[in-house]
Amino acid sequence: MFNFYSFYIVVAFKAGNWIVYKESHSQKMCVGRITGIVVTDETTPDCWLRVQLTRKFNELPGTMKSKERYQNSQNNNEIWLEEIRTTIRIQDVVRHTTVWIKNNSVDTSTPLIFEFSIQEIIYNFNGRQKLRSVFLQHELPVEYIIDPQPPPNQHIKHLKFFIDLYYDDFGAFNKAYHKLGGIYVQIGNMGQDL
Repeated sequence: MFNFYSFYIVVAFKAGNWIVYKESHSQKMCVGRITGIVVTDETTPDCWLRVQLTRKFNELPGTMKSKERYQNSQNNNEIWLEEIRTTIRIQDVVRHTTVWIKNNSVDTSTPLIFEFSIQEIIYNFNGRQKLRSVFLQHELPVEYIIDPQPPPNQHIKHLKFFIDLYYDDFGAFNKAYHKLGGIYVQIGNMGQDL
C-alpha cells in the first residue's frame, strides 16, 4: 500500500562557516560565524556550536547609525560582525549561508553570489562600542593555516611539529626574575626516533 521511507541529511559544520540560526529564547533568525564545535560528553551525540554574533542595521546603537550604513544595509544586505560569541545547539541551525567580507582598499569586485556582506566589526573598548574594519578581527586558525601537501612519494616520512616562540619580557614580574634577554624557541611534537 504505502511505503514510508526515512532518510537522513548529513550536514558538515566547520570553523569559519557562516550559518543562519534561530535564537532558542526568541526564535529570531540570526546570522553567525562558527568559531568552534563543543562536545560536552563523548558518549552522547549532543554537540554545540560556538558562534560569533552579527547585528543588522536596526540593532546598531544610535551613535553608529548613519545614512551610508543604512544604504549599505539595504543595497548589499550588510550586517555588522561582533567580537561577542555565544553557544547554540546544532538543532537551532537553519542553513548555511554566504557572506562577503568586504575590503574597500583591496577589493573592487563584487562576488557573483553572496547573501550578506560585512565591512565593519563592533569592538568593546573601555566600556564603549567602536566600529573598525572587519580586517582587524582576530582570525581563526582555519583561516591562516594552510593544509600541508602530502609528499609526492608516500614512502617518505612526514614529520609534523610546532615551534613556540617566547620573548623575554616578564612585564609585571620583571623585578622577580632575572632577564636574560632574547627569544626562546621550544620545539614540540617531536618523536623520540627520527
